[in-house]
Amino acid sequence: MQTRWCRIVEVSEDMRDAAWQLFVRYHDHVFSFTDCTSFALMRAMSLEEAFTFERGDFATAGLTTLV
Repeated sequence: MQTRWCRIVEVSEDMRDAAWQLFVRYHDHVFSFTDCTSFALMRAMSLEEAFTFERGDFATAGLTTLV
């Protein structure tokens, strides 16, 4: 489902696996599994910018944050 401003993306088993790999990779950070799922989805969709209030987390994951 999507509108002009919002798209709902299903999290597949492959995406959960990719998120888990990020979660393990960044074990020394306090990323939640939800954060890692966002990072994995963004990479898979070639998205580089995130509108978030968690600037440090997304920047650490190599993404540009917009606030």
